[in-house]
Amino acid sequence: MKLNYDRGRNVSRDYQQEFRGINRKVRPSETEFVSAINLTSAEYPALTTRRERDFITDIGRCDTPSLCSLGDGSIAYIGKDGENYAIFIDDVKEFALTDVEMPQKIVKMGQYLCLFPAGIVYNLTDKTAKSIEAVFDNIDKGVFSFTPCKLDGKVAIVSALIPSKASIGDMWYDTEANKSYLCTAIVDGWQKEKAIIYANNMDLAFATDRPLYAVQITSFDGGIASGTASLYTFNGGTYISAETNVSISDKFPENANNGDFVLITDSVTKTNTLYQYRTKAPKWAEYPTSYTRISASGADITDFFKEGDVVEVSEFGYTRVYTAVKATADEAGYIVTDTLPVYGTYGYAEKPMQITRKMPKGLTNIVEASNRLWGTDSEGKEIYACKLGDPFNWHAYTGIASDAYAITVGSGGKFTAAVSYDGYPHFFKENSILKVYGNYPFNLYSFDCPGVALGNEKSVAILNGSVIYKGVGGFFAYSGGYPELLSDDITDICTDDYVVTAAAADNNAYYAAIQNGYDSYVYVFEKGFWHIHDAGKLREYNRNAIADMCFTGRGVIAAIGKEEIDYAGELEYQGIEADRYLATLSGLPPKGFEADKTHEELQWNMTSARLGLSLPQDKWYSHLIFRYASESPVDVVIDYDGKVTDTYTLSARETLGSESIILSPRQGEYITISMSGKGKFTLVSISRNIEGGNTP
Repeated sequence: MKLNYDRGRNVSRDYQQEFRGINRKVRPSETEFVSAINLTSAEYPALTTRRERDFITDIGRCDTPSLCSLGDGSIAYIGKDGENYAIFIDDVKEFALTDVEMPQKIVKMGQYLCLFPAGIVYNLTDKTAKSIEAVFDNIDKGVFSFTPCKLDGKVAIVSALIPSKASIGDMWYDTEANKSYLCTAIVDGWQKEKAIIYANNMDLAFATDRPLYAVQITSFDGGIASGTASLYTFNGGTYISAETNVSISDKFPENANNGDFVLITDSVTKTNTLYQYRTKAPKWAEYPTSYTRISASGADITDFFKEGDVVEVSEFGYTRVYTAVKATADEAGYIVTDTLPVYGTYGYAEKPMQITRKMPKGLTNIVEASNRLWGTDSEGKEIYACKLGDPFNWHAYTGIASDAYAITVGSGGKFTAAVSYDGYPHFFKENSILKVYGNYPFNLYSFDCPGVALGNEKSVAILNGSVIYKGVGGFFAYSGGYPELLSDDITDICTDDYVVTAAAADNNAYYAAIQNGYDSYVYVFEKGFWHIHDAGKLREYNRNAIADMCFTGRGVIAAIGKEEIDYAGELEYQGIEADRYLATLSGLPPKGFEADKTHEELQWNMTSARLGLSLPQDKWYSHLIFRYASESPVDVVIDYDGKVTDTYTLSARETLGSESIILSPRQGEYITISMSGKGKFTLVSISRNIEGGNTP
């Protein structure tokens, strides 16, 4: 009889001391997981549970909280004050949003909180709220009056007769014989002119939002259009030489540099007009030197407009653009604009008329960069920027560096998102990135690459110097060059069915709340690995469980819904009744808030990749040794080839320790290890004993 040869059982051991993230490919490595909930790489190479979320405050039944960091650890957000919406700062109501339709987005620019698309600007310093757009008409505000004036608002004499008494510097508006001139009283009479020019003094100045200037003639041959003048700037009550010469001529110079001045004289009308050369068309632009005082008999116009505003004045069926250089509340209130009305409109206007300040139509994708608000139209054709430091003015084009900005974009497709990155505004389309850079007038650089997918504008956040976002086909990291794909391991959530409803990043990880129908999870990209955290599940279809996120400088917070929520493990809310609350995902709560962790019982689970595919057929796993710490017992399920499962329980232990389980001697292609538990958990290593020999 032939006897089988018993070779004995060889025992070997392998160690797993590195734990990575999710990998949903066909063959993930043994250090990765096919699924895992509420685990993190914060202690990599060990595996730990995510931090418990700190309850911060109720925000009411608000699906669009628009969390906004104020830069000092504080936050602003939209919440409910009873049945009405309001803006809160650090849990204190700032002002009510009466008759404002949701959703709205809060964008901070300096001392202003700007609300879009409503176009409301809240001043954090004086606690006032004003609209970007303003309309002042004479329907119920009495009669409008238009009067030529000096820069300080002092009105000119309007008459067809030469004034019998005048002081040097007084102005007279000559209406004789259907000819209108602005005249200035000089030593020997009245001089017809547009520019405020003096041979012997500089009592008047001209300006828009520039520093105040005056021109003094230094040499002039009376009957010949030639000579020179000097430009002075008004500073601290005194005129100081601007060290800029002004040429005097009856025609424009053939050669000129940007910023050069020329005083054009007209020997027929005896008028003088100052022009400045610019690199953009029109090359020679008239430098405004005359002013108009606009007021209304029945209202204070300065309640609507301020100094530096660019307004449109509708005069008798057509519109002209004016720049208000001075707004004052003296007397009944008036504004001073830098250009005269068209011929014949001085005096009183009793016909329908409006003075308006406007912002671009359909403004969206709004961000702050370099003390300006930037945005786009909804069609993908225009990029806009407000005036420097002034969120109220989007149409100020006076030829200076603080002007507003607008540019037409040649590439096709709609704008999908925007971000302020590396000091410059960046705008996304689905297949391109557009960067605005340089000084005014700005440069625009566009290149074709994966952009932000339509509907995923909230996926954009900055992590360690890179812009992370969800594009067509995956998550990408943009660092100034061609974007890098980050989501090769989680391609199943990179389709159009999965939408990012909120995202933020701290110094360690990127957090993205992803919604697919009823299901909502937080996908976390940390140290190069992806993890999944629970976000709740609302029974109301397509309602976001996490409505918004924000990095405060102290940590990431989220607006989490909790009305009719099913978590993987039931959360005990302990009497919290509001529809949404703010909670921390990382770091510390914002300033002015206290944390309360008692409302959440953290539950976690994970399933390993297939283990043992490389083992010969006559070997199998006999023991597993876990080195871990856990607040509660840990359930372990061993699956053999997807056919048979065995269940074990590891005991709770406060400090790191080891515990082993003996496996059934089953041969097969692979095993998977599933673990689950409650509370804090840390896994340092798994040791696997391998035995081989005769078939058991």
